[in-house]
Amino acid sequence: MCRDLPDQVHQHVAALEQPARQALVADLVGPDSLVNAVGLNSVAFNLARITGPALAGLLLAGAGAPVVFGVIAALFAVACGALASLRHIPSPPDPAGSRPTLREALTVVRERRDLGLVLALVFVVATFGLNYQLTTGLMSTVEFGGGPAALGILSTSLALGALVGSLLAARRVAVPLRLVFVAALAFSAATIVAGLMPTWPTFALALPVAGLCAMTFTTSAQSYLQVNTPADMRGRLMGLYTMLFFAGTPLGAPLIGLLSDALGPRIGLVGGGAATLVGVLVLMALLRRWRAQTEDSA
Repeated sequence: MCRDLPDQVHQHVAALEQPARQALVADLVGPDSLVNAVGLNSVAFNLARITGPALAGLLLAGAGAPVVFGVIAALFAVACGALASLRHIPSPPDPAGSRPTLREALTVVRERRDLGLVLALVFVVATFGLNYQLTTGLMSTVEFGGGPAALGILSTSLALGALVGSLLAARRVAVPLRLVFVAALAFSAATIVAGLMPTWPTFALALPVAGLCAMTFTTSAQSYLQVNTPADMRGRLMGLYTMLFFAGTPLGAPLIGLLSDALGPRIGLVGGGAATLVGVLVLMALLRRWRAQTEDSA
C-alpha cells in the first residue's frame, strides 16, 4: 500500500492540476496558437520522460538519493516561480457574472454532439488501449523473458515515438474532427500489430509507431476540445476530459491483467487494440448518423 501511495497522490493532484493548466494555456496563448501550445506541452512532457530517468540514474549513482531529491525540489521551485510571474492573464468573458456549473457543461456536451463523441472516444481509448505500462511489462518479462534493462529499452522506445508524435502535433495549426478519429483508428491498429510481433526486437521496433499514434490521438483530441469549447466552459470541459482519461485506467487495466493471466500477455495488446477498434468504429457510425441528421434538419 505504501508503494502505491505516490501514484495515488499523483493522480489526485493531476485531477485538480490538469484541467486548470489546460484551460490556462488557452488563456495565455489565444486560439490561434492553441494547437501548437498543446503540442509543445506534450513535447516537454515526453522529453522529460526520456531524459528524467536517465539523469536521475546518473545522479543516484554519483551523488546519492538526497542530491536527487534536492534537485527535484529546486526544479519544482523554478516551476512555481514561473507560475508566480504570470501577472496579467486574460480571462474569458463572463457576462452573467457567475461561473458555469458542471450541469451547464454537460448541457453543452449534449448540444454539441461532436464534443460528446470526442469525450467518449477518449474514454474508450484510455480504457482499452492506453495500458502500455502494464502490457509492455508483461510482454518484456513473461513473453520474451527480459529483465529490467530490456523493459527500460522498451519504455524508451515507446517514449521516443510519443516524442515524435508530440513534435508533429506542435506543427499543426488546426485539428479537424476527422484527424481525431483517424488517429484513434491508427492507434488501434498499431496496438494490435505490436501485440502480434514475434520477437523482442520486432516488438521494440513496433512500439515507437504505437507511441506516435497514441500521442497524435491524445493531442488532437485535447486540441479539438479546447478550440471548439466556449471559452467560459473550457475549464469544465477539460475537467470532464481529465476525468474520463484517468477513469479508463482503473477500469481497463484490471480487465487487461486478468485476460493476460488467463490467455497470455499478447492478449493484453491484441485484445485491448481490438476492443478499442470496435469502440472507435461504433463512435464513427454515431458521428455519421449525427451529421446526416444535421444535414437533413438544415
